[in-house]
Amino acid sequence: MNTLLILSIILFLTQGVSQEKPILFDYPDKIIMQNSFLRVEIAKISGELLSFTHLKQDRTVNLLSKPATIHFRDMRNNKGYQLTEGEITNIFRKIYPDSVKVIFNINYNDHHQKTQYWLQIGFTLDRQALRWDALLKTNFLKDWEANIDFSIPVIEKMRYAFWTDANAPFKLPIARTVVYRMRGEVIPGGCVIPALIIYNDTSDVGLSLVSPFELSKPGLKFQLDTNNFIISNYHLRLSRNHPAQTAVYIVPHEADWRAGLAWIYDKYPEYFNPVAKKVLEGEGWYMMIDPEWSKESLENLKRKGVTWVEFHGHFPFYGL
Repeated sequence: MNTLLILSIILFLTQGVSQEKPILFDYPDKIIMQNSFLRVEIAKISGELLSFTHLKQDRTVNLLSKPATIHFRDMRNNKGYQLTEGEITNIFRKIYPDSVKVIFNINYNDHHQKTQYWLQIGFTLDRQALRWDALLKTNFLKDWEANIDFSIPVIEKMRYAFWTDANAPFKLPIARTVVYRMRGEVIPGGCVIPALIIYNDTSDVGLSLVSPFELSKPGLKFQLDTNNFIISNYHLRLSRNHPAQTAVYIVPHEADWRAGLAWIYDKYPEYFNPVAKKVLEGEGWYMMIDPEWSKESLENLKRKGVTWVEFHGHFPFYGL
């Protein structure tokens, strides 16, 4: 990251914006959460995000062309489930000093009315961003792969998309799949930061869609087309003893990708700032395919402080 980019990000961080304490309104058919930057409406009957309104000084702009939703798929039977197919059993509301939160518990039953899946979704609004969580549980004993997707239809209101690519930003609409940590010619346009930033320089609105850095990401991709935007989380491990968890931050800001990177840098400085003051030549992450190491070599690497992570493609999930 060059010096000019770092200075631009620091400028965005130090501009200072009046931030009110988030508030929550409970209505018979919906829940409204609001802070200084945005207002979101959540349907009580489904748990879907009805509107995501960017609050400007002179106007308001709802960025959703239709409700945002979640759908998941259990790869053991390759069956998909929509958010609206479940039965909402509880809705909890929580108010904290600097945030408000709504939690939906949703059951999915088979044709015998026996519960097979439990989905808990949460919306947490702090002083600047909305965090949308999904926690999927099942009654099946055997570990298998699950996919959880966030469908956020905001493309119609945006003009540009940015991710960590040398040719970014890209003019919208565009049909593209951006895979986290995937590079090369097979699937071009991968990204090294788990985020995608979209904005409209005409209406001066922007959004950063960020996968929380602290959550495991065995498979993550951002899918753009002419009228929808999907964040797909796949290779997730799911069984009775291993719930699948994922989330996304939705961050409103002005129409500039640097504002999005500023929020990411402020949220996760340790991702960008090295702990060591000096870095040895050749130090860093490397990938080895089908390595053959003797036990003596492995023990020697351990003594030198080398650590590694193993991934095996023949498993239905990556052991998370």
